[in-house]
Amino acid sequence: MSIEILSKKELKAFNSAEPMNYQEKEYYFTIQDDLLKKLIDNYKIENIAIFIHLFGYFKLTHRFLNINNDILEYITHRYKIKKFQKDIPERTIRTYKQFIKEYFQINDYTEEIKSAHQKEANNLANNFIHRKKIFYTLVNFSKKLNIEVPSYTELTRIIQVALNTQKKDILNKLEP
Repeated sequence: MSIEILSKKELKAFNSAEPMNYQEKEYYFTIQDDLLKKLIDNYKIENIAIFIHLFGYFKLTHRFLNINNDILEYITHRYKIKKFQKDIPERTIRTYKQFIKEYFQINDYTEEIKSAHQKEANNLANNFIHRKKIFYTLVNFSKKLNIEVPSYTELTRIIQVALNTQKKDILNKLEP
């Protein structure tokens, strides 16, 4: 049985980005000329808008978010991309994601990192921190470890284990 950490509204916000003003769009969706040249040299011009979209949101959230039409419109206007493909093969998307992770020097989600997340969650649970606060602390902890932020499902699993461990520890202390 899975626990609910975020409300449906909060989960939707976690899985998509908040609206941005012009300066924020400029910051997150502007890429350096050398990277742009590399993209043009190696990828179909029609796909570059999707790459920049993935890149900018990853820069912002350390996650890959769903396509936002407002941002795509901004990107195509900003880079004067007249023709772009919105539906590109999943294999191409995986290639882009891998390239972006390498660019930002993102670490893999290893058993060691998973264990560090669990230890952090256990410590927070033992201090009776609210599970929503534990969730967002783990998101920030992931960024600090320079990894892609785990999915809501994975973070919920980690928190569930921490809360169950805390409950068992309390019950063990109460037994005569």
